[in-house]
Amino acid sequence: QPTMISSLKEGMQETVKERWTELVMEDSQAALARNQGGLYPNPSLQAYINRLGQSLIPKEVSEDVLVSFKIVEDPLPYADALATGTVYLSTGIISLLDNESQLAFLLMHEAGHVMLSHHLHQIIEEEKAEKRANRIKLSGAGAGALAGGVMGGTKLDAAFGGLTAYAGTRIGLDIAGPF
Repeated sequence: QPTMISSLKEGMQETVKERWTELVMEDSQAALARNQGGLYPNPSLQAYINRLGQSLIPKEVSEDVLVSFKIVEDPLPYADALATGTVYLSTGIISLLDNESQLAFLLMHEAGHVMLSHHLHQIIEEEKAEKRANRIKLSGAGAGALAGGVMGGTKLDAAFGGLTAYAGTRIGLDIAGPF
């Protein structure tokens, strides 16, 4: 992950580092809450899930990326991977599986999110989208101001130019999406 961040432009590196740190802190707090009250109370099954998951991680990856696997006692079927490297499976999703192959697939799918740094990729893509949106907004405002200047110098023309700038900005916001 440090390599991925260092390959970004300098202006974006700081923002991505900050957002990554925030996400890891949030996920750490979520993991703490889950670990304190929601884990399935069978240590043998917890150890089995973690052992199976660890056996699926390629050796060359396991040296660089830490992944742990845990079962949460929850009847709702879900599985998720946190930015911290912890993968959680609910008892609800485990109850829907038919065999160990399906379990292994699910474990590896979630571990893949950690190994491929999907959380960090998402932060980077969101930051890039935000920069594109800001450029579109500025273009809309600039086009509106230019149109106002071309229209002339009366107060009515200036008001129309201001409305055009506002409309250009709104169009930019609509294209770029919400923030």
